[in-house]
Order: sequence, then structure tokens, then C-alpha cells
Amino acid sequence: MTETNNIQPAENTQTAQTVAPPTLGIQDILNATSLIKVAMERGKAFTAEELVEISPIYARLLAFSKFVQEQAIAESQAKSAAEAEQTAEVPVAKKEKTKKSKK
Repeated sequence: MTETNNIQPAENTQTAQTVAPPTLGIQDILNATSLIKVAMERGKAFTAEELVEISPIYARLLAFSKFVQEQAIAESQAKSAAEAEQTAEVPVAKKEKTKKSKK
């Protein structure tokens, strides 16, 4: 008896699925800065030559994370102020409509 296998070529599942790009969040950057800081404080994780290269990276990561956090706070405050302004304007508009309807 001869067996025939009907093997279908598998579709490339990677093209069928959308591949999400890797993400890097602000928390990841904060964790990296903490990791570098702890390693530097312990003293044996890096050589003196490596610290020369690592310190500027640490400083840039820290500056970037502070910048992003400050932006998030500013956006949150602006959004809260805009929402407060909108809710303050609504009662005025309602008062004007009631005055017009009474006439």
C-alpha cells in the first residue's frame, strides 16, 4: 500500500498577523536608570573606563525621563483646566436659555 500525504504549504503566519513593534515606556527608562545607579553605587559592577561611557547614558536617560514626566504633568494640568473651563461655561449657557424662554 502506498500512502500519499497531502501536505499543504503552511502560510506565513507572520504576514497574516500584524507584528507589534517592541515598546519602551517611561517606566522602563526609570528602571534602567535605577539599575545603573545601583550598579554604580555597589562599585564592582563597572570598571572605571566603563563608567566614563555609562555616566553620560545615565544622565541622558534621567533627563529624558524627567522631561517626559514633566510633559505628562503639564498635559494633565492643561486637560484639567480645559475641563474645568468647559464645566464653568455650561451653567452660564443654561442661564441664558432660561432667561430667553421666560420672555
